[in-house]
Amino acid sequence: MNTQDTTQWCDYARGLMKLSSAERMQAELASSERVRRTVRHFQRVAELARSDTALAIPEYAVRVAKAAGSLRRHDSERLARRPFSVLFDSLRDAVVATGIRDLQPFRHQTVFRSDDYIVDVRVEQETNPNGQVVVGQLLRHQEKAQPVPRIPVLVLSGGRVVGRDLTSRFGEFQAAGLPDEPLELCLLIGDESCIDIPLGDSIC
Repeated sequence: MNTQDTTQWCDYARGLMKLSSAERMQAELASSERVRRTVRHFQRVAELARSDTALAIPEYAVRVAKAAGSLRRHDSERLARRPFSVLFDSLRDAVVATGIRDLQPFRHQTVFRSDDYIVDVRVEQETNPNGQVVVGQLLRHQEKAQPVPRIPVLVLSGGRVVGRDLTSRFGEFQAAGLPDEPLELCLLIGDESCIDIPLGDSIC
C-alpha cells in the first residue's frame, strides 16, 4: 500500500471520502484482509482522536501550561513578579518564631510575605538519592489566616520546570525528586502575576 493509498484509506476511515470513491473502495475492502486491518487501525485512531476532543481540560491545567511556557521563555511581561519580604529564615534566625513549623538540621525553612499572602516553605533532602523535596503552604493573611486552595505551583531549576503541584484545600503543596541544585518557587496568583521566590542559601 503506497502513501497515496494510505492517505485515501485514512480519509475513508474518517468518513471524508466522496460517495462514489467510497463505494469503489468498499469493493476493494471486501477483497483484502490486509486492507481491512489497516482500515480498522485508522478507525480506532480516529475514534481516540474524537474522544480526546471531548475531554474537558481543567482551567488550572491550562494556566500551569501557559505559565510554564512563559517561564521557559523568560517572558517577564507575561507574568508580573510580586514583591516579597522574608519573615523567617532558619539559616539566618537563631530563635524559632511563633507559628513556625518544627525545624530539623536537614531542612531549610523560610516564611515569606507578599502583599496579603504568606508562603511557608521548607526544602528537605530526601533520605534516598532522589534529590530534594519542597513542602509548603500558601495562606492569605487577613484577620485570620486562610488557606488558599487550587493555586498552581511550579518549581524551577536553571530556568526549567522540574516540579509542579496544585495547592490543596488546606493551601498545602509538595514537589519531590527535585535536583540537588538551587531551586526557584513560583506560585501563580491569578493569570497575570506570580510570587517568584528563590530557594537557595539564607535569603537576607
